[in-house]
Amino acid sequence: ASTSYDDCVNTCDKPGEQLGKDEECAPCARGTYKEDGAQLKCDGTCPYGLTTAGDGSTSMSDCTIVNCPERRIVNTSLPTPDPSNFNFNAYCTLCSRGFAQPAPNQTECAPCKDIRDAANYPSCTSECDGPDDTTTCKDGFKCTEIMGSKGYYECTKNDSDTGSKHTIHWWAIAIIAVGVIVVAVVIAILIWCCYSRRVFSSLQKPAKAERRPTDELDQPARRITMMISGTVEDAEGNDEYPTVIPNSSH
Repeated sequence: ASTSYDDCVNTCDKPGEQLGKDEECAPCARGTYKEDGAQLKCDGTCPYGLTTAGDGSTSMSDCTIVNCPERRIVNTSLPTPDPSNFNFNAYCTLCSRGFAQPAPNQTECAPCKDIRDAANYPSCTSECDGPDDTTTCKDGFKCTEIMGSKGYYECTKNDSDTGSKHTIHWWAIAIIAVGVIVVAVVIAILIWCCYSRRVFSSLQKPAKAERRPTDELDQPARRITMMISGTVEDAEGNDEYPTVIPNSSH
């Protein structure tokens, strides 16, 4: 049991803080947290590759800042990480051959030729010895210089043959497409010509004479006139029968 005031200590019973150097409460350092006020220290630490936005964190859920070490770069294309299910290799990716990154929390790798101690980085090595090296790379591959990293080489697929095949393939598609378009245009022209001839012919055909209603009314008068003249014609204009005009002298 305590017998003196000197036995009393500050426990810093608030979440997110712990006892500091001067026996005063101080916030948990960045990358750590304290959930329970009964704890004396900020014993909670963020998963490797993550940290907190600042000091005084109270839960692991505050560990949402990606914190990649050197030789790796931050993958900025991914969403905010979940601390309870964090994939370190996905968020902190290694540099490819011919590139390295000596500083932490960077988003791009630097060419090995620009790094002073490049020999200390596994990625700053060549896979083959140069364009004249025809034995190191396996069949179907050739030794080429890494783009963007002068002086470093790797084996790449020799696609010179497949490239020409692809070229022929695309040319064939282009020729077929042009042929189809030409045929379609010719067919359209032929259809238009046939249609135009029919329309033109119908316009040139003489219109059928219409029978006027007055023709039927004039027929009796015409018949009397023809009787006087000596003949009567039928409806088609042929002589139907002779007409004898009576002699007034008898």
